[in-house]
Amino acid sequence: MPHRLQTHIAPLDGLRGWAALMVVIGHFGFFGTIAPAHRQLGTYGVFLFFALSGFLMGHLYLSKPISKQATATYLVARISRVVPLYYATVLGGYLIGRYIDPNFNYAMDTSTLVRHLVFLGSVPPFWSIAPEIQFYFLFPVLWWIVTRPAETRMRYAIPAAIFAIVVFFFRGNFPGIIVFSKMHIFLAGITVAVIRPYIIARLDTKTAIIAQIFALIVLAVLLLPASITGELIYPTGGASDIKMNRYYGDLGRLLPFAFVILAFTFETKLANLIFANRLMRLTGKFSFSLYLLHSPVMYVFEKYGVFEYFSYWSAIGITMVVLYLVSTASFYLLEEPSRVVVRRTLLGIFARLDGRSKIPAVAAA
Repeated sequence: MPHRLQTHIAPLDGLRGWAALMVVIGHFGFFGTIAPAHRQLGTYGVFLFFALSGFLMGHLYLSKPISKQATATYLVARISRVVPLYYATVLGGYLIGRYIDPNFNYAMDTSTLVRHLVFLGSVPPFWSIAPEIQFYFLFPVLWWIVTRPAETRMRYAIPAAIFAIVVFFFRGNFPGIIVFSKMHIFLAGITVAVIRPYIIARLDTKTAIIAQIFALIVLAVLLLPASITGELIYPTGGASDIKMNRYYGDLGRLLPFAFVILAFTFETKLANLIFANRLMRLTGKFSFSLYLLHSPVMYVFEKYGVFEYFSYWSAIGITMVVLYLVSTASFYLLEEPSRVVVRRTLLGIFARLDGRSKIPAVAAA
């Protein structure tokens, strides 16, 4: 596989932040006010998160040799990034619902709590963490196949491809919290990571900028009201589509997102201006806290009449400022410290199990 030009791609930090903002913007419509865009914009935000996650796994790891130590450091990097804040938020929602406010939007009973702790829960937005975590444990299989010697690789690649195709055709039959219902989205991101080195070697800056302009148009169209976009962008359907197969299961919606990610892996002046500026990169840095904590903040604001007391855009602005403050505090006080502790703890356990005394470094993810 050709050498990748760089490991860290700055515009993708901001693109991840924009994915979180898509969820936030769409969710205003569920909390006592009118959303600035369609309610299902958040669905596309999760869609983008999944594809970005697949890209980063492929980009960071597929060009490296696989081993027990490499697999351990990969799993530690992914788990320590997601699980601590997820567990803290799930447990917080359970305790608040049980002892403070039974109507809290993250409230759950004990059996539901247990399902979430084993990544099989469906309370929004926690449901999306389940397929993410499950795919973390599937990815090493693909990694192992890619790193097989060329003369034996197809022996494993062909059955894996057949399996992926079969899963894709039956994707709508799997529960929405099971990775097989979303696996094609992660694989699309990985595919972008695989083809990117070949494209970047042949693409000039002007063409890259044109591609990015089209990618921005794709993202901008999602902000238009349904009265303009119609069924093409925001299809209506019956209540039976609780798994949102009209969105997550639609290949036609997946390809534009793969294109958007590919376009912004090129660090042009336009990409850096839009997604690698300081504000968007900070949004990307705090995106997981923003994703998990925006809903409780909006719930509190609705409960205490913030959306009614202030004018529409004032309420939106105040909410966004508070969300940024809460996400920043969460990142520095909980998310990052817990990530470091969990990372060192898990690496220490893996090192002892492998008979090593030195703790290996973890790649950024």
